[in-house]
Amino acid sequence: MDALSIILVLLIIIAILAVVAWLYVRENGLPTDLRTQVHAWLVGPRAIQRSFGSVSAIHIDHQAANEDHAERTLDPPATLMIADSEIRELREEMHGQLRLAVGRSREIDNRLNELEARLLEPNEATQQLSEAFAAARATQDQELERLRSELGTLQRIAATNGPVGERRGEALAELYSQLARVEAAMSQVINPVLLPGEPIQLPDEFFPEALVWDNWKDVGDRAFALGNAFNQNRITLDPATSATMERFVATLRQGLTRAVYPNIKDGHPNQEQIVTLRTGVGAIIEQLPAARQQLEHAYRAYAGIDEPPADRHG
Repeated sequence: MDALSIILVLLIIIAILAVVAWLYVRENGLPTDLRTQVHAWLVGPRAIQRSFGSVSAIHIDHQAANEDHAERTLDPPATLMIADSEIRELREEMHGQLRLAVGRSREIDNRLNELEARLLEPNEATQQLSEAFAAARATQDQELERLRSELGTLQRIAATNGPVGERRGEALAELYSQLARVEAAMSQVINPVLLPGEPIQLPDEFFPEALVWDNWKDVGDRAFALGNAFNQNRITLDPATSATMERFVATLRQGLTRAVYPNIKDGHPNQEQIVTLRTGVGAIIEQLPAARQQLEHAYRAYAGIDEPPADRHG
């Protein structure tokens, strides 16, 4: 009986509290955070279930996509298989064409080599053609030589008949005459036993007359006349003759003024002075034949006279 009373009292208290709470809520409403917590507690299990369901669905879709991709990988489309076969056939065809081209190129190279070898081989036609060319070249050379000879003759005739040609002939003749006088005067001093026209030679020993300056005066006068004639007529000479005569005149002047006069002016030269005298006179005698031969050659060329087979004074 006591226990039953206690239970009844408790139930009455709970009922009172529930009524009071209901009245309070109806007047003031539940707090926001409390409502959120209550709502979360009530709907929480259901949301968790939905989330688990979504994850399962995503996993199932992903697995299906992987299986579909694997099927596509294992079984390529028919269009790709067709394109691969066409490419393979095209590659084989291209390789075949390349092999044919290489073979054709080798064949052409061989034919070209054979043709070149045949062209290089001497035959009767090419030999006859070469002989004809050689004969034509020889005839052409002969004709050119004849024309050069005729042209030279015409030039000599024109030079001889013109005013310049006449002056050149006179200049050459005068220079040759003056050179012969110098040679004769020197011969009378250092080698008087020679006849006129004989080439002058340097004696082993000078005669006493050769050591006296008064005996060299004639040589000096004729040397001056030669230099004066060359200076007046050098413009009419050809370059070779002008250069040869210029060298001889310079040698003649240096020999007389540096080797002859300073060493014999007192009439009693010593041995060293005689050696110097021999050196100077020897240089003059050495260049005399070259000057004489150049004047002769120039005059013959001017007059159209053939050269002699050998020089008289060589």
